[in-house]
Amino acid sequence: MREQDIKTIRAFLIALSQLESPLDESIQKQLNQLGEELATDVEEAIENLRKLIYKHDFLKTLYQPALESLQLAYQAQSRNKCILPSDSEPEGENLELENFSLPTDSLKLIKQIFESNNSVKITQGIQQQLQSPNQNLSPAEIVSDELPSSTESKYPHAWVYMFC
Repeated sequence: MREQDIKTIRAFLIALSQLESPLDESIQKQLNQLGEELATDVEEAIENLRKLIYKHDFLKTLYQPALESLQLAYQAQSRNKCILPSDSEPEGENLELENFSLPTDSLKLIKQIFESNNSVKITQGIQQQLQSPNQNLSPAEIVSDELPSSTESKYPHAWVYMFC
């Protein structure tokens, strides 16, 4: 999965969490179909998610600022742009490539959110559980134990980093 795909999912979940009412039945059905599509073709499902977002102004209005915030948070993190190979590493190996993939638990949870009858309510529930100081979630319910520390204090939507 591409890094941009992960950002798309995170930004969409932020947008969902900000809605004050459930999605219209037709939009929820389209999201349900995307949930089914996630099982067979993740990249196609995410591309169709982008189309769904940009087709509806109220989603696009919430999604775009969330995506921009995620991109700013990502750019603010220091990264090693150049990694010099050590004596023990083969010279031909490209160490600069990163494998961006969502853990299986994240994909299952995203699929459950998309396929639910009320994706807004489910997303808001997850957000509240992750932001509450007394989380009573099992390890299977939390995909990632730690959020990026630089993001947690500066970014109000740090809870979406469980989807990484």
